[in-house]
Amino acid sequence: MIVVLDLGISNVVSVQRMIKKVGYLNVKISNSKHDLNNCEKIILPGVGHYDAGVKSLLNLDLIDFLPRAIKEKNIPTLGICLGAQLLLSRSEEGKRPGLGLINGYCKKFNKKLINKNKIPNMGWLETRFSKKSNLSKNFEGEPRFYFVHSYHFCLENESDILCYSNHGYDFPAGFQNKNIFGLQFHPEKSHSYGKQIIENFLNI
Repeated sequence: MIVVLDLGISNVVSVQRMIKKVGYLNVKISNSKHDLNNCEKIILPGVGHYDAGVKSLLNLDLIDFLPRAIKEKNIPTLGICLGAQLLLSRSEEGKRPGLGLINGYCKKFNKKLINKNKIPNMGWLETRFSKKSNLSKNFEGEPRFYFVHSYHFCLENESDILCYSNHGYDFPAGFQNKNIFGLQFHPEKSHSYGKQIIENFLNI
């Protein structure tokens, strides 16, 4: 079973729909500890403010449970947008600590360096993979994905960076450390490219 973790802060149905489009029908929208402890994979979507996401995790009593379950059971986990940011240690957007599964934090785009680009970054960007990964399979050239964000990843270990995009300057658009993956863009809104990266994750 694939669990799309429902924190009440994202359109989980669109993620579920993309998973079914790929051909995986055994997918459940849930925030149950039982489901999370017994699933094959977890997808953590999210939009909005960082502290609101952390608050949802706290209210569901998942802030300690989730990282422990992911680590102990080695569950492949994919964070999307805010969901990916929550996998990090913290964010400049908020005051609460994140899940701490990846060493790093989220930083707001530097207005002085983005030239005439706007904040938030909204739209399609070419994305280049910087290392071989299960997620990077079956892409030719540089795929394009849909972004909506004002903050980007700053990772302590460069080896965790999966891919880059450019919004005035290069920024990490995805990360991977073992079974933990994060994407700043929205694969569920990225048509055929998004479908491919979701399929790659589900095939791990």
